[in-house]
Amino acid sequence: MSDSLFRFWRDPHFVSCANGKGAILPPFAKDEDNTGDLTVDYRMADNFDQKEIIFNIPPGNAYAKSILPIRALYRLSIILTHFWWLCLDCLIALFIRTTEEPDVIDRRKNILHKLSILSRALFFTVTFLLLSPFAVIGFLIWLPLQLCLPRAYSFYSAEDAYERQHLLFSDTTPYKQMTTMKEDSNSNTKSNINKLMSKDISTTSFMNVKKSYVLVSGNVCLMPEFLAKLNNVSNSVKRAEKISNLLCGNQIPSNSHKAQNYIVQNANDGKLLDTEMLVKTASETSVTASSFGSRFENESCLEDEVISLDSTSEASIQWSVSSKERAVSESFPKFCDFLCLQEIFDRRAADVLLNGLRSKYPYILYDVVWPIHHRRISLLNSGLCIASKYPFLDVKFKAFPDGFREDKFACKGLLMTKVYLGESDDGKPLVGYLSTTHLQAITHTKASQVRCRQLNLIQAWLDDFKNSTKNKHHTVMFDIVCGDFNFDQESHFEEDERKCEFRRIYRDPCMNEMTGQQHNWVIGTELLPECIHDQAVNSSKGLQRMLISELERPRYVASTLPANCAMTKMSDGRRRIDYILYKPCGNKKMVIKDFKFITGFATLTDHIPLSMTFSVDD
Repeated sequence: MSDSLFRFWRDPHFVSCANGKGAILPPFAKDEDNTGDLTVDYRMADNFDQKEIIFNIPPGNAYAKSILPIRALYRLSIILTHFWWLCLDCLIALFIRTTEEPDVIDRRKNILHKLSILSRALFFTVTFLLLSPFAVIGFLIWLPLQLCLPRAYSFYSAEDAYERQHLLFSDTTPYKQMTTMKEDSNSNTKSNINKLMSKDISTTSFMNVKKSYVLVSGNVCLMPEFLAKLNNVSNSVKRAEKISNLLCGNQIPSNSHKAQNYIVQNANDGKLLDTEMLVKTASETSVTASSFGSRFENESCLEDEVISLDSTSEASIQWSVSSKERAVSESFPKFCDFLCLQEIFDRRAADVLLNGLRSKYPYILYDVVWPIHHRRISLLNSGLCIASKYPFLDVKFKAFPDGFREDKFACKGLLMTKVYLGESDDGKPLVGYLSTTHLQAITHTKASQVRCRQLNLIQAWLDDFKNSTKNKHHTVMFDIVCGDFNFDQESHFEEDERKCEFRRIYRDPCMNEMTGQQHNWVIGTELLPECIHDQAVNSSKGLQRMLISELERPRYVASTLPANCAMTKMSDGRRRIDYILYKPCGNKKMVIKDFKFITGFATLTDHIPLSMTFSVDD
């Protein structure tokens, strides 16, 4: 067992035979629907045990396994168009202001500020015009390459980085235990692979199946600069660095003292806020460390007390009656197994974000796009990203065929993955399905019709993906879909979306199945962009206090009421458009242990991220 596990880890094409010996299979990927989507092929010779797992997703960008001339032409096309697009982005962004930028009151400073804008605008305009011929050449090179695009995503794998860079990790990780001295023809250094193969690594932590998992999902709004400013956020590259630090548990400077001073000042003015009567929020719940994630950090497996959120349990009802303070957290979970992000459109910001996430997540899918699909060209990618501490077995992306207004320019769709979770006590592979999506935006009748079609497509695509990757030897532990769905559960003008079959099949932890209503602790996740930089909510602590407050929350969270009613009726601040949904799998029972709305992204995005801790029982 130890020998085959070791060879399997070091070579993804290694398969253990029924007689205990190993064999190396050539790389093979299948393209079932001729869309260029590569998936793992479980085809094996008769003498192979089909219960073995094959990882056959090559790391790198979409052209990672293409021939050298194609890779070189693709890189050249990106270089020729990148700086042209950057100049255009900066030029438009100069004339868009956010509420974060201070107003220039002094007349002299105001004149200097305008001259500075005009000079930069002139520079970007001239540079844009000079680079335009090169951009046209780059586009003409890029366009035919899309006809032979092998796949719709880029993939980062820590194993590949380890092989290329010989990275060493802590002694407690399988990486360290399996570090080999490769043969060097110059120094005649012999490999110590025999010594390593003699060790039984089946007892290491990454082979032990966890009792619970943690998933975080959020819209990070990392767009090109002018689009980001339209959402009242700026400097996507700088925000990406802060977001990666928060998601990886690194500390960044906080403005909590400003929010606290704001609250105290309002109290001194006789405006007693509802938040002053709140007790302190409960401490973050610790969850079990990821088994595969333990390669990167020595995570202790802590099992603190958690409250069950099973929608049919009595504990769930008792918790929903209490205040919202336990459901709103200012920090992300200390340990997280899966990370699903939306709206990562800007290439530079994406690079910064991914460089930070690589320190914690060994498997990352990013830059997901079919640039040419359904007879149209997408200027932006899908914005979807999945980071995992567990390896991917299969990956597939499907782009939505239509969009409304500005959504036509983005390649929105559904990113589906099948992840390997380990082995059960009887040796059966345990897997899970994790998908993320971003639906049509805008509250409009036509937009609602587009979303309904997209929801129907999601259900069909998920069924096809699970059928094409089905293996009788695999035990499916969970089936989760999360993302930005752009509709809520209470607005009467979005009732058609709620009636779609997809919403009836996949369950929502925030809904009480007995009453059909949202739990009392649920809050809205769509912030009003014009208010995200207000002093009262420009920190995670301040935003947390305001979301808990029944009086203050409607000022900062979008309403489920139509716009024409907002003038006569107070906004309710309950518009929840971000979801984590799950579907029961066979005889497995998913127990939702914890569900939180996280305010750690205060001023960084106009959405409230979600986290869910769950376990799977027989």
